Amino acid sequence: MSANSSSTFGLEGKRVVITGAGGGVGQCLVSSFHAAGSIVIACDRDSTLLDALPSDSVNERHVFELSDPKAVKAAAGSIGQVDILINNAGFTKADNMSQVDDDDVQGEVNLNLTGTMNLTRALLKPMIAQGSGTIVMISSVNALLHCGNPIYSAAKAGQLAFARAIAVEYGGRGIRANAVCPGSMLTAAWQGRVDARPGLVEELTKYYPSQRLVLPQELANTVLFLSSPLSSGVSGVDIAVDGGLRAGNMRLVRDIIGLE
Repeated sequence: MSANSSSTFGLEGKRVVITGAGGGVGQCLVSSFHAAGSIVIACDRDSTLLDALPSDSVNERHVFELSDPKAVKAAAGSIGQVDILINNAGFTKADNMSQVDDDDVQGEVNLNLTGTMNLTRALLKPMIAQGSGTIVMISSVNALLHCGNPIYSAAKAGQLAFARAIAVEYGGRGIRANAVCPGSMLTAAWQGRVDARPGLVEELTKYYPSQRLVLPQELANTVLFLSSPLSSGVSGVDIAVDGGLRAGNMRLVRDIIGLE
């Protein structure tokens, strides 16, 4: 992001709620919106992660469990007026169908989809009252094609449908809703896999047309655009920030037609 981004995006003074603010992607979103001149309202279930965020980048901190409806309602009431909501919180546990149990289904759906919908519905009310608001779902490329993590993938796909519903039903009230679908990014969430499997990143990048993984800042730049007046005519869409993975991959092409 350029040094003059506070004037580029037109987000100065906007109240921006970011869930999962203490994670790797969340930290990047916090710093990016702060640089854009926004009032950053950081939310996370982990107070330690929130406390670690730079004090000059965060205007408000709210600790609550997104999967707890009562906690979500209380947090929304405390937050009050909001211009932009970035639904970034998420997690996954079950890597494939054989690992899925009832607790995984409930836990992953409750956080990734149900909790996101509950917070969005609560914060939609002040947006509608003021006649404007922007919502961005941080979904996943897993919502577009199967890459493992089946329950997480289904919940993230649900976010896309929910964003479309908001865009259609509330577009006439000044509300926009979109989603971004990032590919793999080297954040703390991936570090365990990388540590356990040396060479994983090199192997993974072979599937990406860009031949590299997406950077958190590249995702944040897309979110800034979707949150800003620069995208005022964009609503109800999902944008893959995945280095071309959604389009296909040359590894598969080579295997099929025998290219060297």
